[in-house]
Amino acid sequence: MIAQTLLSTRVRKPSKTRPEETRTVPLQAFTKGTLKRPEELAGVVAHCLPKGIGGEWKVEGRSATEWLSKTFRGVPSIGGTAAIAAKQLSHLSFETALYLPSRGELLTSLLGDQVLVPQNALLRPATAVSEDQPDPLHYVVQYKSGSSLEIAGTRYLAPTADRIIFTVDPAASQLQIEGDFTAWMDANVSSVDAAVICGYNLLDRSVYRNRIQAMTAAITRWKQTNPRLIEHVELSDTRALPNGVADILGLLTDRTSVGMNAQEFRELSEVLLGTQPSTKNLETAATLAARIAARLNVSKLVLHTQEWALGVCLSAPATMARDLALGCLTAAARYHYGAFADAERLAALHNELGLHETGARSCRDFGTERGRRHGGYYAVAVPTRLAGGEHWSVGLGDSFVAGLVAGYAVTAKQARARQRRSSSA
Repeated sequence: MIAQTLLSTRVRKPSKTRPEETRTVPLQAFTKGTLKRPEELAGVVAHCLPKGIGGEWKVEGRSATEWLSKTFRGVPSIGGTAAIAAKQLSHLSFETALYLPSRGELLTSLLGDQVLVPQNALLRPATAVSEDQPDPLHYVVQYKSGSSLEIAGTRYLAPTADRIIFTVDPAASQLQIEGDFTAWMDANVSSVDAAVICGYNLLDRSVYRNRIQAMTAAITRWKQTNPRLIEHVELSDTRALPNGVADILGLLTDRTSVGMNAQEFRELSEVLLGTQPSTKNLETAATLAARIAARLNVSKLVLHTQEWALGVCLSAPATMARDLALGCLTAAARYHYGAFADAERLAALHNELGLHETGARSCRDFGTERGRRHGGYYAVAVPTRLAGGEHWSVGLGDSFVAGLVAGYAVTAKQARARQRRSSSA
């Protein structure tokens, strides 16, 4: 069983732009905080697009929300690390419990009936609908290399592909984990193999300390009850928090596993080590990842990029490499099929898809068969997979997390089975 413990689940709108809607918007300087005016939204796009970078920003206010609705259009789909990972894991036949801070009709319908929602019991999403809770909307502006957009009389060209997320989600900013969910976890954590913790990046500045402290206490309590529990914390874009990633270090410390993308790795490295490294060199990334893992006192630290996935671990590097490879394959399947893949479809793609050429060369030069020692950790790396198709790539990192945690859960189930056999012998 996989328990998704998270602070944000939302409906995403993969969006295509209508340039004519943006030409008349005055441009305001780029900001890291909450966006409340159309010119602030336009400033973020103008900052990110020509650099080929992405990120996530909270949006408040009627004028900003109306500008988003007029400027971007798309088809609603499931989004958020927690919901995407939960749905993917359910397609891989894991029983998955998901915390939903908002249970609107659209969101629950997109989840389908395979993911379970803990209340008084484990419910199908359709039976957990709350009519007084609106659906949270996150506008995902995804662009490809060569995409261009005119804003305030200037045309901006994207050198690489990425996505910008504008979040209209009041529930996430004031979130407090419901008693129903924590009560269910307290009662059932002994049978839970893994928990994914994510979404805390959207918390309002007035409440984030209490919410993060409560989440940290809950995880500690569950770990004491079930020492075999594998808890994986996935980083997010924390620029909306007062001190960025520094504000959630307590949530990352003493965990089984922590995961992040390249941007989040640079931010965490700057806070803990005083450097913002490039992730182009695997050797450098591995050295810093091992130092960060030691500072956080975690068993595993995972960095996933577009070219390769790197893991540092205290033991079992071959198993770590297997889990990384499963994460890469699961992400590639999401892009290839444009949908969630079951185990049979993953197996079919395993021999069909090639390896990212640059990633494969980097991993070959790095050498990963037995893991390389970096301090007290082993470091292993695997290349990402090449997938065909023209599907939107929103959620690929979240799909990677699902594959990674599926590997963790398999290992946990095997360990539990061995313990049962030895107890009965």
